Amino acid sequence: MNKKKIKTEDLPEIEQEGEEEKSLDQTLAEGISLEDYPLGDEDNPLQKLLEEKEQELAEEKDRYLRLFADFDNYKKRILKEKSDIYEYGYEAMLKELLPILDNFSRALESARKQREDNGGCDLSGIIDGLELILNQWISFLGRFGVKPIKTVGEPFNPNLHEAIGQTEVGEADQGRVVSEAEKGYMFKNRLLRPARVVVGKLAEVRKDIEIEIEEEEERKPQEGKDDSDGDQ
Repeated sequence: MNKKKIKTEDLPEIEQEGEEEKSLDQTLAEGISLEDYPLGDEDNPLQKLLEEKEQELAEEKDRYLRLFADFDNYKKRILKEKSDIYEYGYEAMLKELLPILDNFSRALESARKQREDNGGCDLSGIIDGLELILNQWISFLGRFGVKPIKTVGEPFNPNLHEAIGQTEVGEADQGRVVSEAEKGYMFKNRLLRPARVVVGKLAEVRKDIEIEIEEEEERKPQEGKDDSDGDQ
């Protein structure tokens, strides 16, 4: 069977009143039958057109998948931000309240010290009142998820503690928090304020002794070897 060779310029002009002008692809498709050019035939003018449309479809599908993924990530990010606002919306306010809590703690410590310095003078009323207020503050903050950070006796943790100094201690307390200058707090799973602490370090004299012992231990095998060589 002889195949027709159809050129674009040979296609008849199609004009229909009241209808939009047809595209070149539509006109070309109307001028070809599957009997003349079966699909898959390399000479079929529609084969190239089909491949182009398949490529366009693949590109549009890829663009859709990318857009869908971007929207899904955006939705997850918005949900997380809303959750953080709900969970930690009071963070700034609670941080501003901590200095007030610090001042109550200092006032209580000052009253206790004054009682000791004055030979046990009766300051029980003042101390009891300060302790009551302090406990109320701690309870109030605790209801919002604010908890104090453990310090004295704990291993120094740079994620929770801020070292403001060091003091010489024994080997057992090396690298541990010795004293607390300012209390730190956690707000649920976040660090609200680090604790300011003093960290223990090994005494310099002890370090020198340990170094001398290590050097002495290193010399002993060498001296024994030298004596053995001399006997031979």
